[in-house]
Amino acid sequence: RVDDEAGVMRIEVEAENETGGIETVTENVTLGAVVYERGDDRVAYQGGGVWRSNGDGSWMVSPPEFHYRGDTLTLPLVTIDGVDGRLGDDAVVTATSKHPEGLFPSENVSNPLLGGNVTVTVESQYAEAWGRFFETRTRANVTQVSPTEVRVALRTETVHPTLSAGVSALGTSRLEFGGINTLYADSYDSTGGSYPGKGNASDNAVLQTTSDFHLTAGGGGKTESIEIRGDLVAESFDTPKGQADKKLTITGEKRVDDSVGSADPVAGAI
Repeated sequence: RVDDEAGVMRIEVEAENETGGIETVTENVTLGAVVYERGDDRVAYQGGGVWRSNGDGSWMVSPPEFHYRGDTLTLPLVTIDGVDGRLGDDAVVTATSKHPEGLFPSENVSNPLLGGNVTVTVESQYAEAWGRFFETRTRANVTQVSPTEVRVALRTETVHPTLSAGVSALGTSRLEFGGINTLYADSYDSTGGSYPGKGNASDNAVLQTTSDFHLTAGGGGKTESIEIRGDLVAESFDTPKGQADKKLTITGEKRVDDSVGSADPVAGAI
């Protein structure tokens, strides 16, 4: 039989939008199912997978299309849309000519996500089997909310450590730009929680080099913009006329200071 209202998948994406605020986008998709029943046994095609259940629980027969690799989720949803009721000895399955509808990225949420949470919830008679499937395909947190509902959190919010000050050291005292496209720096007080987004960050950042600040290394390079919400400090500046106006934005002071000693080089990412 066809049950076009069997099962719902809810996808919630919480991420930073273009203005720096946190936005939540939710999509609810009715899955539907084609079900074969014999006594207490049920075999159903739902969400692109085949599931089986009886009085002792449910389990997966064939997996749906669900691929999660690190921060990348590929989830082509298959839905059942038809007339509810029993099927006869012969059944005809037809495919529509409509193109697949992309849910993400949306108007205000980018893809890939730059931080944020992705939660997938399945409400289904086969939720127990869906949950075990999520556990085998992801390293995320899977929660059995109820016998008919399971939830998987594919990404979790980053917890920022509390710092009294931040510092990084480069392998050279000369700070050159030209091999990067953009650079953005701001600041926030981590004692008040995690990073609040660009819209609520402060203009107290300090970018400092003990030697020369060279804006156009390599004859201009690929640098498009440098935005420093705070001060830029260097022993000297090499910024050709016209380049600084087009590429360099500083909300605080641009000043010369040669009183800071050299820092020890640090390998790896900070």
